[in-house]
Order: sequence, then structure tokens, then C-alpha cells
Amino acid sequence: MKLFCKDCDSKKKAMFLLLAAAGVMEFLFITLESLFSGLAYYVTETYLIVPALLFFGYALMDRLPEFSRRRLLLAGAAIAWFVVVQIIHRLSGMDTHPIGTVFFVYLMAFPFASVTEDKESLGLKWIGGMFLTASLVLVAYGGVLLADLVPESLGQFIFWDGARLHVFWHPNISACFFMLGIGFAAAFLVRTKRLLWKLLLLASIILQMALMAMTNCRTTLLLTGAMLGAILFLAILQRFRPKLPRKSGKRNIQIILLCLVLVLTILAGFFLVAGKLYQRNNDRLLEEAAVDVLETDNPQNSLTEDMRTLNGRIPIWKAAFSAIRDNKRLALFGTEYSGTVISVYNSFEVVHGHNAWVESLLRLGLPGLLLSLAFTALAVASAAKLVLNPGAELWKKILAVLTMCLMATGFLEPYLFITNVYYHVTDFAFFFLTGYLDHWANQKTV
Repeated sequence: MKLFCKDCDSKKKAMFLLLAAAGVMEFLFITLESLFSGLAYYVTETYLIVPALLFFGYALMDRLPEFSRRRLLLAGAAIAWFVVVQIIHRLSGMDTHPIGTVFFVYLMAFPFASVTEDKESLGLKWIGGMFLTASLVLVAYGGVLLADLVPESLGQFIFWDGARLHVFWHPNISACFFMLGIGFAAAFLVRTKRLLWKLLLLASIILQMALMAMTNCRTTLLLTGAMLGAILFLAILQRFRPKLPRKSGKRNIQIILLCLVLVLTILAGFFLVAGKLYQRNNDRLLEEAAVDVLETDNPQNSLTEDMRTLNGRIPIWKAAFSAIRDNKRLALFGTEYSGTVISVYNSFEVVHGHNAWVESLLRLGLPGLLLSLAFTALAVASAAKLVLNPGAELWKKILAVLTMCLMATGFLEPYLFITNVYYHVTDFAFFFLTGYLDHWANQKTV
């Protein structure tokens, strides 16, 4: 793989090196977060801001096209409001939010593609490779656990939470990492022309799907099934679109409906197979432990029971809006204690809003929510433009679908816009991908 783009000057090369440094920190964070007294967590929280500020400084020194300047302005507006809110919270006697990952996401991850004008998408290949490799490391951890070969020193980090896979991370977060790895592997698979690489990437997708099943994160399993179905749909459409009769609208509609049925079949099939794999592992663990029920810190009800209230999220959101309604200052400037505020109005205690946009409103007030909605609209519009463009490359469309799946995870967890350090990886992936989608969607050729 080429290290730098063609005709890159020293400033652009420095920007790519800063991205590489940030990518190394993120890789260590994903794969070693809890080890060595949380060293990777400390490094990420404390020093990730360094490449972000240097990148932003380089960007301000450069003569940028109008498009790039507008993107920097949007990112700068988000950071400016974040700083204002933090100052107000501090003056009010509240704790403050860690700034490193927030600055990184807005000042570097989002504008990277437009500022560097990365025509060869090298930065995306680097970071996509990082996510795929990190996901495969988590797969390896899971394999060691399945083989019952986990060293005693790692037993507190790699274990079965009930029957759910815990590899350094809460099963829901691990599932998101696997989804990222699968999405990038699929994009690389359709892009490479080498048969060996195609086979290796296909094998990596299957392994990640199998380990994702062990997390039993049903939301991400459904989203991944939808992503796989959408990828197949787009691949079929890309392959046969030139052969579709232009004047036979009825025939084309029939073909598209058939493809949609295929998508739903893949979604349901993957979800059911994942459930079977999880249940088989659950039965195996019950038999080995000679117990009727496995102990877990994260119990789950049946899917039918949880769907009624989205596992308690609907009353949480109602409580959040009640708090906003009764407190105009909260509506404008937000609070550092979103969970505490919600809990006052809710029948049970929570630690956050369980929704990225609700969390933005509670932590950053209405201006913060409006900025979050601006980034949301940008992501959706760019993804739609790419997917609907017959001339766009398939691997870029796959990454558009992955970005939408990432955004969908934000409907149930605060994974986007204003996250704590523990959750920030999904935020980074979403903003980095959105920056590239936006960059591609505004190019003459994609």
C-alpha cells in the first residue's frame, strides 16, 4: 500500500502521519484498553488531542477550497459551542467533559478527507485496515475463550458474561467493533482484484459474524444483517443495471422487489443463525457449569418483551424531555449529569439518555442538538447521493451503508456526537466515514 498520495506536499504528508499516529492510539485502545493499568485508555484520553490540534493548525495555515473551508467552519462551530458549554458547566460547579476525543472527532476525523483532498482515499484505507485488524484481534481473544485457554491474568478481561462474549468490552460495544470490521472487510473485498485477498477477507467476515453472534447484541445483529443484505442488493444492482431494459418499468420493479425480498431473507437468516449459535454456546456453558441459569451483569429479556419499550428506553426518553421542558437553562446549556437529571423524572436510575440525539440535547442544549442534526443530515444526504449514483464505486456504497448502520446504533445508545472516552470509537468511525462520504458525494466522479 502506498504511504502517501500522489503529489502530496510536506504539509499533506504531515497530516497523513498525524492520522497514522491517531490510528495507532485507537488500535491500542480497542485491543488493550484495560491492560497495563488502563494505559491505552490514558494515552487516548490525554494525548489524542495532540494530532487533532496539529492537524487543525495545518489546515488553517493552508489555502483551502471553499468546500473545505465550510466543513472546517462547521467543525469549528461544534467545538466552539462545546467549549462555551464546558465553561458554563465549570462556573456552575459541575465536572467537565474530557476534551481530547471530542476535539479529535470534530477537528480531525470529520474534516480529514476534505482538507487533504484525499483523491486516492489512502487515509480511509489506513483507518479501515486498522478497524479490521482490531476487530480480528477481538476475534482472536474470543477464539482463545472458546478454546478455554484464557491465561489467568486476562480472566477479568476476557470471559463469558452469562453466555455473552466479553472481550475487554461490553458485548454491545464489541458487536459494534465487529460490525465495523465486517463493513470494512466487505468494502476491501469488492475492491481488491486478487483472489487470495478476496478469500482471506471473506474468511474474516465469517469469523467476525460468528463471534458477533456470541455477543447476542440483537440490535447490532439486525443492523449487520441489514448491511449484508444491502451489500448484496447493491452488488446485484451494480452488476445487472446495464442489462436492465430501460423501457420496461414493470420488469425493473419486479427485479428490485425480488432483490428486496432477498435482502430481508439475509437479514432474518443471519439473525436466526446467530441466535442458534448463541443458544448452542449457552447450552454448552450450562452443561459445563452444571447449573440451570448462568450469572450475568447484563440480563436480557426476550426480544418480544424488550421491543415493547425498547428495553426501557421509551420511558427514559420521555423523562429526558420532561426534564428539558421544566428547565429552560438545561434546554439551552445542558448538563454534565444527564443520567441524574433523567433519573429524577424516571421510575429507575440511568446513567445516560440511551440515544445520541437525546444525549446531545441534555449535554449541549438545543444549539448542540441542532449541530448534531446538521451532521446527521450531512451523513444521510451524502450516503443517499452515493448509493443512488449509478457511477459510484461499489466499495464506496458499502461504506455509505456502514455509516448509516453506525448512525442507527446511536438511536439506542449515546455512541455519537458527545460521547465519553469509553464510547468514542464509534463516534470517530461515524465522523471519519461521514467526512469521506461528503467528500466523494461532492466530487464530479466517484
